[in-house]
Amino acid sequence: MQGTGIYRSDDGGNSWKHIGLNDTWHIGEIAVHPKNPDIVVVAAQGHFWSPNKNRGIYRTEDGGKSWEHVLYVDANTGANDIVFSMANPNTLYASTWENYPDVKGAKSGVFKSEDGGKTWHKIVNGITINEHTGRIGVAASWQDENKAYIFVNQRNNSSSTGTGEIYKTEDGGKNWVRTHLKNIKALSVIGWYFMDIYVSPKNDSEIYGLGVRMIHSVDGGKSFEYVGGVVTHLSPSPAQTLHLDHCELWINPLNPEELLLGNDGGLYQSYDGGKHWLHLNNIPTGEFYDIEINNQI
Repeated sequence: MQGTGIYRSDDGGNSWKHIGLNDTWHIGEIAVHPKNPDIVVVAAQGHFWSPNKNRGIYRTEDGGKSWEHVLYVDANTGANDIVFSMANPNTLYASTWENYPDVKGAKSGVFKSEDGGKTWHKIVNGITINEHTGRIGVAASWQDENKAYIFVNQRNNSSSTGTGEIYKTEDGGKNWVRTHLKNIKALSVIGWYFMDIYVSPKNDSEIYGLGVRMIHSVDGGKSFEYVGGVVTHLSPSPAQTLHLDHCELWINPLNPEELLLGNDGGLYQSYDGGKHWLHLNNIPTGEFYDIEINNQI
């Protein structure tokens, strides 16, 4: 299901105005400059199942009145993720993904900008990229502009052996090193649904990775544990555990023990780093997967 571009709210979400990028269809990520909210960058995946020129990274300096197409690989390769470095907002990291035809990924990659997103260069030294590479998530340290992580889904591996790989750079992307020995089993071979990674605002050795399961590391990705915890529901629910299929995470920069997690089960909140969760299932949202018609009547 395609989207219709970018929308902006100036009243805390009560109303919204369409501000362009109509034909990008699928938006992987939006990042707002931490000191100037009129500077915004958008990672656009474009038309997901067909070639499309409106893929890549777009940038605005006037709050969305005008947009510049600052990174374009080709009609089959879109941008998936993009982040500002909180240590230096002139530094940004982004990922691209070749997802057409047949969800191939040989032209996928990681890019860096050192001028606030105006220009970009590819930084893949040390990263395994092949025709089965899926989405790539990106996270940047809040303390060190040269330190960043990526979370890669290698779809040529099986779910039983693990499809996830995490790489780290400490020299601004000149070199990347895989942080762990065994593949990570938090994912699936789907390749286009997950792949987000987040770093704690106060400890850049603490990272979270999102997939079918959520993983947590406190040693810079050398070892991981699955995040589960005790779940309490606001409204009655037969579910006893943390739902699967994790898509978004917010870490409170003032208190990194506070987490907001979005997955296929809804919205969850934790105040102790994921040991206990409050399931905010009083929000009136839902998702329809299919509709069938009885042709006999």
